[in-house]
Amino acid sequence: MKKFCLFLVLALGATISKSQVAEVFSFPTFTSPQDYTIVTPDNLFNNKYYYLANDNSKRTYLYYIEDENLPVQVAEVSFNPAGGTGLTAAIVTEFKATETLLYFVTRTLQSGSTFQYELWRTDGTAAGTFRLMYYGGASTAVPIRINSTLKKTNAISDNSLSGGILFVVSATAGTRSIWKTDGTVTGTEVVKNIITTNGNSYNQNQVIEKIGSNFVFTLYNETTFQLELWKTDGITSSNLTDGVGAVQTVSKYIGKLGNKIYYYRGGPTSVYSTDGIIATKEFDTPEVITDAFIHNNTDYYYLSQTVATENFKLYHVTGDISNKVLIASVTGIYTIDYANSEGVILKKSESFGTVFRQFFVTKTGVVTENTNPLKPTEFHNYNGDTYAGAELYTDPTLIGKEIWKYNAPTSVLVQDIYTGSFAGLANSSTPKYFFQQNQNLYFVANVSSGRKLYTIRRDFTFTGNTNSLWNVPSNWNTSSIPAQTNNVIIPAGFTPEITTNSFAKNISVASPVNITSGNLDIYGNATLSNDAKITLNTNNLNLKGTSSTLTGNETSYIVTNGTGSLQIENIGASGRSGEVIFPIGTSANYAPAYITNTGINDVFNARVVENLYNTYSGEMPGGTQYTTGAVGNTWFINEGVAGNSNVELKLQWNQSQELPSFNRIQTHLGHFTGGSWNLGTVGAASGSNPYTFSRTGITSFSPFGIMNNNGILPLNFLSFSAKKCNSSNVCLIWKTANEQNVSHFEIERSTDGINFTTITIKNANNEPRNTYTDIDDISTLQNSKKIYYRIKEVDNDGRSKQSNINLVQVDNKSVLVYPTFVSSLLTVQNNSNVIMQLQLIGIDGRIVLQQVIAEGTNLISTGKLPAGIYMYCIVGADKIVETSGKISKQ
Repeated sequence: MKKFCLFLVLALGATISKSQVAEVFSFPTFTSPQDYTIVTPDNLFNNKYYYLANDNSKRTYLYYIEDENLPVQVAEVSFNPAGGTGLTAAIVTEFKATETLLYFVTRTLQSGSTFQYELWRTDGTAAGTFRLMYYGGASTAVPIRINSTLKKTNAISDNSLSGGILFVVSATAGTRSIWKTDGTVTGTEVVKNIITTNGNSYNQNQVIEKIGSNFVFTLYNETTFQLELWKTDGITSSNLTDGVGAVQTVSKYIGKLGNKIYYYRGGPTSVYSTDGIIATKEFDTPEVITDAFIHNNTDYYYLSQTVATENFKLYHVTGDISNKVLIASVTGIYTIDYANSEGVILKKSESFGTVFRQFFVTKTGVVTENTNPLKPTEFHNYNGDTYAGAELYTDPTLIGKEIWKYNAPTSVLVQDIYTGSFAGLANSSTPKYFFQQNQNLYFVANVSSGRKLYTIRRDFTFTGNTNSLWNVPSNWNTSSIPAQTNNVIIPAGFTPEITTNSFAKNISVASPVNITSGNLDIYGNATLSNDAKITLNTNNLNLKGTSSTLTGNETSYIVTNGTGSLQIENIGASGRSGEVIFPIGTSANYAPAYITNTGINDVFNARVVENLYNTYSGEMPGGTQYTTGAVGNTWFINEGVAGNSNVELKLQWNQSQELPSFNRIQTHLGHFTGGSWNLGTVGAASGSNPYTFSRTGITSFSPFGIMNNNGILPLNFLSFSAKKCNSSNVCLIWKTANEQNVSHFEIERSTDGINFTTITIKNANNEPRNTYTDIDDISTLQNSKKIYYRIKEVDNDGRSKQSNINLVQVDNKSVLVYPTFVSSLLTVQNNSNVIMQLQLIGIDGRIVLQQVIAEGTNLISTGKLPAGIYMYCIVGADKIVETSGKISKQ
């Protein structure tokens, strides 16, 4: 059994939750132990992972796996050297994928120490799987090679020769040839044949990389005893020369970076590059490059050593090797273990190679020592993390070879898969053959019952093990905080709190999230559900890049309750074209905005708040100010670079957000600019609760709102009342505030509450606060039981705005209820000096609304009531019904 003790817990920290590692399936068992499956990134073809496996009769089959499904058998690839008896299991030595075909080489023991090597191709079907060529009687040296041992990148574009490949053949001793195939038997033929009578190593002649339309490879010159650099387009071959025509020789291959191959020529004196056509000297150096590593074909690290010293320099290169930057100088014997998106892992050899230490060097040169140095079987970068099948340098038998994650400055055990022991595996599961498929990371490991395929789950699930804070590692199933490449799941039942800048790739949110400090950056797709809301306060949620998305709905959205906003990058004709939704709202209501930008790509941010910006239209009883003729929201929308955009803006609201007197048929999408509201074109709102309205040609940004013509005048009606002074006169009084550019007031009267006539005009004072009075002689209207009054304010530019309506009961009835047809406000006029109560009753007899009726004008909100017929009763203090009737809610 493995050794476990207290110091292991102290030294290694918490093991990552087992839920991150899941068994997919078990490979078949075999009669003889062998490493029957070779897995590299080359095995991936058409998003399927291919491998060879043998049954117990030693027949060999090609299989593929797609995601976590069971393997699919493609075709048999067995070879029978004994003519029908004594099958020998074939193993695969190499895979290489192109855009249309997957090539692979098999090896089968013939007899003694001789083997048969075969080149195969497959398109993923049985009919499309067949042998292209073979060589029998070969020694253990590989006569067919389709992958260069010098390669450290393997993009499909590096392999393909019009759907085929270029490869190396060593059929008999003394020959080293470059061949090509187009995937057919007749199209498999030699390109250049080289005789090497001195029997030099096969690896001296091989394909290195594809650059442009040419493949670059090395050939050993029997006369000069040097490796020469050659090129071929698959038809003709020639020496690769520099700008002055000198034949290029290779002392050390460095690697491919971008669209160039780099190498030494003539010893540690000059670094050259080639684009596959000619060679170019990059720089001279007195140093020797001892090790190098390329990460994602973008970051190149190399170690150089001053001759005859143990002084090493670590360089970081991006784009072009001439852009090399010295990031660290170290003393000792160093090699490169691996590199990831953050930096490079160095191994230091001490005590004549009996002690090893490990260091992590960031791109900026910060060096930290790994407190749990790993001896890796295999490294793999996945979703911004570095995983390894490895054992500890300090005590290899303590854990054995298991699955680890490298988190500078330490290594964290992901899972101890095999805790028992069986022959030959040193108490280890020996994870290896890492590969990615459909964003999942897979690897093969051993347990007592055989070999199994495992996956590392790609999501960071919030567990809240410690508290509700996002930035506490123990609150995640991965025991680490999500980065911009990680997929995040927030299940129901939690309330995560973000207190610093945080990140995610794809994120699924089913619980409320509160951002109290810092921003949340999303690099993939965000989905909100289960009534989950992300509350921003003073912070931002940012959709990064060109394709990130945010999906919400009327109950799950971004709450912009402060100055924080939802910000989306690259909205424009050449970026996020078409309509882009901002699923935002207030704490009470969903009110998204939609932006279509046909101008230059830009970043836009949006937030929405309650109340219409810079305006209110009246005063409720008790002094509460309110706006009429509008939707009670303001959308604050801005772009990153002023003048970049030409935007169509669409705003959405629901009926409960509409303020009194708002008319959807006369809708404007107003833009507050230059100190006042610019109304734009009038039109009818679309939809049926929710409603939308659009405006085009927007090139500047500031507050936006939905309103009628009379909803945005600067003047505010604070109050208006109309009461009988005596038997023949009505006294009118109204108060205003914020009068600006007001022309006059028109006193309007009606006897039916529908058709109003102007009876008097009063000029405006245009003072900050004003009180106006007037007396109307009604002696000629004694036959009218009811008289209605309202005040119409007329601006200098002709725009107008109306006050609320007041009703005067000529027969002195103590309580008046109007109008009969109501949309959002019901008026109750209490002409008595006592407090009463309103009861609103539905057709089922249930009371749906009760409200105290004070003396004077009472405005009752009916916006949230369903449409229909309602009875009303006004009850006095003595429980006697003063009046009753019915209204129709529209």
